[in-house]
Amino acid sequence: TANTGAATLNVNGLGAIAIKKDVSVALDTGDILASQIVEVVYDGTNFQMLNQRPLRYDTGQLSLPAAGATTTVAHGLGKVPTVIHGVLLLPSGTEGGWTADQEMNIFNTWHSGGGIGIGVSADATNLFITRISTTLLGLSTTGASFNITEASWRVKVRAFIL
Repeated sequence: TANTGAATLNVNGLGAIAIKKDVSVALDTGDILASQIVEVVYDGTNFQMLNQRPLRYDTGQLSLPAAGATTTVAHGLGKVPTVIHGVLLLPSGTEGGWTADQEMNIFNTWHSGGGIGIGVSADATNLFITRISTTLLGLSTTGASFNITEASWRVKVRAFIL
């Protein structure tokens, strides 16, 4: 199971010894995930957790949500990500100067005309990919906006705990 705050380890009859991160900091809830293998070293006082974050989750390529809809994806990180990075991806072909496998960053308020049309957010369990508008605007490689052909593009979100 995942830890629910400070944790201890009892090895070779030492008794319950605290596991610390960053030398002297007690573990927070979710620092050790269920089934995670944790590497520690005993420093004479505490066990030091060696394999700490960053944790990362990648949705892979997903279809764009329908207008006004939200796609929810469980991230499994155990807490709210500290960084969320969303991109639109053109898997094949070309459009607006973009070519296959190039990624266009998603900013929730990117374009002065009201946003690219997609926003990303998260809680401790899920990523939320929300389609804000009917028309999806992209920014071409020349800086001009264009309407995205929905069937041609995918969305990908990466979440990190640093």
